[in-house]
Amino acid sequence: MCGTASAAVAAGGHVLAKTATEWNGSSWAAATNMTYGRRQHSLIGTQTSGLVAGGNDASVTVPFIGCLEYNGTSWSNGGNLPADQNGTAGAGTQTAGLLSGGGAGSVITKEYNGSSWAAGGSLPSAKNNGAGDGTQTAAYTTAGYDGIQITATYEYNGSSWTTVNDCNVARHYPASAGNMNSGLICGGGYAIETIFSTESYDGTTWSMRADLNAAPSSTAGCGSNNTSCIRGGATASEQYSE
Repeated sequence: MCGTASAAVAAGGHVLAKTATEWNGSSWAAATNMTYGRRQHSLIGTQTSGLVAGGNDASVTVPFIGCLEYNGTSWSNGGNLPADQNGTAGAGTQTAGLLSGGGAGSVITKEYNGSSWAAGGSLPSAKNNGAGDGTQTAAYTTAGYDGIQITATYEYNGSSWTTVNDCNVARHYPASAGNMNSGLICGGGYAIETIFSTESYDGTTWSMRADLNAAPSSTAGCGSNNTSCIRGGATASEQYSE
């Protein structure tokens, strides 16, 4: 999912779903489906200028290198990743994107310029299925999985990552929103795991916020800051505001 709490797009999901839907602040409506489906991908940017990167097929045996760009109406091919990658944390925009982590656990960071990908600074430690948000030159990534669910948080300055304060609750597959100085994560877990808690980030410290109401695992979210977020999952969507 990418965009804001009043203008978002969600695409893809479990078992190679191609489906895309748009949120207008009060309701969801069908959008043009992706040309091919995927899950465990990153979707970054806005409702009218989005980028889907990486992902894998339903059996988790074929990660993808293909990327798709969305203009608010239709999908087109973007620049391929140098190598297949899934389970990444994403940040940035369609013309200045950022992916980190992924696979079985990776330190890889990739930067997108609107047409091609280049290597960025490596993460301090390997992880996958974490949360991320911000811009290509000011991003955060937190939580994820490296054999166990983790709380590690890192900030990116456009060239290198720095270790900062951990989030409070270890989780993977959370929804995220906001930016490096005003971030939000919520939910998390996969299959039978259920983490309902929400945390906000002020650029220094993570603080607990109101819990989710339902369906917290394998969720996705977006929003411009930590006071306004829309998140959705297989069975429910919820809006957060302060």
